[in-house]
Amino acid sequence: MSAQQLEMAFGHRERSERIARELLGEARRVVEEDGVKSLAYEWDIGHSELGKKLDERDRHYLKPRELVEIMLRDKTGRVFEMLALALGYDVQRRRELSPQEKLERLMLSLDRAGPAGRAIMDDAFGKAGSR
Repeated sequence: MSAQQLEMAFGHRERSERIARELLGEARRVVEEDGVKSLAYEWDIGHSELGKKLDERDRHYLKPRELVEIMLRDKTGRVFEMLALALGYDVQRRRELSPQEKLERLMLSLDRAGPAGRAIMDDAFGKAGSR
């Protein structure tokens, strides 16, 4: 086999294993910040089993649902960012909306709800709030 054929055959596996190791490292960081015992309790597993899943020992692996739960707990967004970058996506964080922008979006979504939305606006803001 040529070097190029070897790279095609085994390069993908090396890359995926490297990404998985880095992702598990970040997942471990999130779990440790959140508390291993509290997460293990929520998942109804022992904290040692959770540790095995994060280290991929003894045939214990994180389920996709568990990885998603960890991503949702990640206050930094680093786990999601690592996964997106590994798949070739650029990640841009949203800027914080101003209070005026939040109110405009709320009013627009309530207005789109039709009569029910207008009734909510009338209750919250009085008749002057509806358009």
